[in-house]
Amino acid sequence: MFARNLFVFTVACLLFPALVFAGRDRVEVMDARGKKIVLRTPIKSAVVLTTDGIEVLRTLDVGDLIVGASSLIWKEPELWPELQNVANVGKWNDPDPEAIVRLMPDLVLCYGHNPGSSLEEKVGGLGIQILRIDCFRPSTIKGEIRTLGRIFGRDEKAEEFLSWLEAHEKAVLDCFDHSGKPIVAYMEAYSDFKASGTGTAMHELCKMSGGVNIAETTELQNPEVTTEWVLSMAPDAVIKAGSIKRAYSTDSDQEIRDLYTHILDRPGFSQLPAVKNGQFHILAGDIGPGPRYVVGLAYMAKWFYPDSCGGLDPAAMHREYMERFQGLPLKGYYVFPE
Repeated sequence: MFARNLFVFTVACLLFPALVFAGRDRVEVMDARGKKIVLRTPIKSAVVLTTDGIEVLRTLDVGDLIVGASSLIWKEPELWPELQNVANVGKWNDPDPEAIVRLMPDLVLCYGHNPGSSLEEKVGGLGIQILRIDCFRPSTIKGEIRTLGRIFGRDEKAEEFLSWLEAHEKAVLDCFDHSGKPIVAYMEAYSDFKASGTGTAMHELCKMSGGVNIAETTELQNPEVTTEWVLSMAPDAVIKAGSIKRAYSTDSDQEIRDLYTHILDRPGFSQLPAVKNGQFHILAGDIGPGPRYVVGLAYMAKWFYPDSCGGLDPAAMHREYMERFQGLPLKGYYVFPE
């Protein structure tokens, strides 16, 4: 049945292109790969494979246009209550093309390099537009938010959020005392012993917060390192990106506390200058890379430079973001130790 419907739709697109694309404007945008693409607007329905993309669309007040999402949404229903009745199209990095085609959305949003090119091959050829846009790197997210604001006709909402974001970012960057020795940090990605090297969002956050990343000289984005290497570098700070499964809806810090203990139990880690000086922290991915990166930035600046940045209130910043732009109260556990 799916193959028959697919054939009928393909023939219709070939015979009646004017009917399919009637009344559409064309907008040229840059995707996450640096490729210029032309999209037909207005967008009236979307499948979004990334939670970062969903947060941005919710900020732009177009979350009601989402008709399908990746399976991540159902792992934390309290964070995504309005999406519990949309279609589940599978994994964020390996979606079900048939599930997407059944919805026939105007647009599919996904990360720049995940899923692979098979998405374009199996879905893009049917008139379904695909926009690869990351929305997690501090260096590119502002432009991406403007792009989404333009595509969805929400330029003013995009600028409202960006004004808020830039004001808080400036407050963080202005607090640094640059007269002393910079903090040297080991930034670990979500997987054990995978460092966050140059080109990663965590590396960008380290630099923005006045730190020096010990993995910035490596050629790989996420090089695999050893305990011995980390110990030899003797970092002043260790920041572990935590993939906390239910950071928003949990009523206990047990998961993030267990991750802290897991890292601390590595041979020799307790003797690191970072640990001895209280500069070992877990930072949940929710507030590191992504639309909430300024919250993670504020935490890191406060940790690295407590004398000059101690007046920052990342939790208040986070609360304002959730209430004003996501329409939800602030809940959960995102850093350890507090």
